[in-house]
Amino acid sequence: MLAALVVASLISAGPAAPAQCGQDEVPWQGACFSRYQWEPGDPSCPNGVIVISEGKDVPRCVPCEEYLDGMQQPMNYCTGMRASNADARMKATLDDLLVRLPTRAAALRAEQRAWQQRRDRACRREGEKYEGGSIQPQVENQCLLDRTGKRIVELTRMIASVEPR
Repeated sequence: MLAALVVASLISAGPAAPAQCGQDEVPWQGACFSRYQWEPGDPSCPNGVIVISEGKDVPRCVPCEEYLDGMQQPMNYCTGMRASNADARMKATLDDLLVRLPTRAAALRAEQRAWQQRRDRACRREGEKYEGGSIQPQVENQCLLDRTGKRIVELTRMIASVEPR
């Protein structure tokens, strides 16, 4: 009975609030969240980052598609996420093309591998200009995103030129 009372009082009290947050911090989920903090990969924010936006006092999910200006690390993370999503779209587009041109599948796969190697080398070279700097990952990821977007357009044009199945 005593154990049940202790458990009930803990549940009704909710999560423990921090004693006191410092300057540039706000209470959040039982701890202090800094204006300069960011959280990726939170299940409540699967395609974004949790940050305290300028002029706000509460952390919130900002979709990566909308996070364009702010702290460098979340920008690096978000451009990486956008580049990864573009890669997935490119793979799906290539798969569609391969279904339409099964006799050319081996050649198309080889061409795609060579294209990806050239893209990756070019983007690494672009990032080398900022070697060791915090912006280097964003520059490389943006390069991957831009080049992959152009490749998706090329593959889509190839699909359009093939007679529909």
